Amino acid sequence: METQNQIPENVKKQLKNIKGFYGHLTSFCIVIPVLIVVNLSLMPEFQWFWFSLIGWGIGLFFHYLEAFQKMPRFMKDIEEEQMKKYTQGWTNPSQIPAQLKAEIAFEVENKVKKLRGFYGHLTAYLLVNIVVVISQLSEGEVLNLGMFNLAIWWGFGVVAHAVSVFGANLFFNEAWEQRKIEEFMRKSDRQ
Repeated sequence: METQNQIPENVKKQLKNIKGFYGHLTSFCIVIPVLIVVNLSLMPEFQWFWFSLIGWGIGLFFHYLEAFQKMPRFMKDIEEEQMKKYTQGWTNPSQIPAQLKAEIAFEVENKVKKLRGFYGHLTAYLLVNIVVVISQLSEGEVLNLGMFNLAIWWGFGVVAHAVSVFGANLFFNEAWEQRKIEEFMRKSDRQ
């Protein structure tokens, strides 16, 4: 049997992710039935447990994709794009020193993990709020601002999450800079 030191880092990391997923799944399988029982016992006329089940289920699904390395292609593209951005300036990426390459890989991995978290959060936000509005409309409620309370308050959290992931680049990215440069150049040409 191999000792802990002989196991490659990526294998250790994947094993840790899989264990984390199973812990998450166990929590889900214990808590959701309890919520269903509490909801149906105390307030059967409004089945709010669906919000927890769907929201948490989406998060669990994304955790599964990450733990078992089944993330969609677009996330791999983002990872490759980030790697190119960090190694920009090197004519031959194979000449990058091992220590620097490890640091770059760590940075890219953290950036992609934050992006995955944000996209999972955004997906859960959209799906849960669509279900909430549709369920309220199907019960005969008239479309009103009160229907969107969850979307509004949770929306603040989504915006805060976006700012924490994208920082100032969320609004003032390279495309914005390029547009401003072109705009200022046009104005200076007219003068």
